[in-house]
Amino acid sequence: MVWGVGKHVAEELTTRIDLRETAARTAAAGGMPTICYEPDKRLREVWLWLDGTVEDPALGRYCEEVAASLERAGLSVRLGFFDGYPLQLTWLEGQVFRPQDLEAHRQTALVAVCTDGEVLLRHPADARGERARPLLRALARWPRLALVDVFSGCGGRGWRSVAAWYRC
Repeated sequence: MVWGVGKHVAEELTTRIDLRETAARTAAAGGMPTICYEPDKRLREVWLWLDGTVEDPALGRYCEEVAASLERAGLSVRLGFFDGYPLQLTWLEGQVFRPQDLEAHRQTALVAVCTDGEVLLRHPADARGERARPLLRALARWPRLALVDVFSGCGGRGWRSVAAWYRC
């Protein structure tokens, strides 16, 4: 599981000299030394966002086991919780945030939204559902965000119905 998380290349440079790039640029500069440094490569941070309205206790245990496994392998994992709609989340440590506040991390974090979609399916037209629509569209552009479907009702239609309603 850990090997699938991957690394991201940060904009910051390390203090390690990139010998190949340094040699190429120095040669291109006619022998004038041009020192180049390696980019900073880090393991991605994993965020598990859990829907607090899911009644199945297995979801919480599953996320705890995944988090423990990833942390044992040296990855940073954060657990966040939301209430039916991911409009506002609370980290396990207690900080409250909106997904829009994390836009700068969308390229670097791997996010798993763990929900059964029940609230989204049953109340898509209420006020919170309407506010969730643009957020869900924005989250659809996050390149490393996945929906973990723990849906067991309605004949297994789950996220297909949610996506059809919200046009994600």
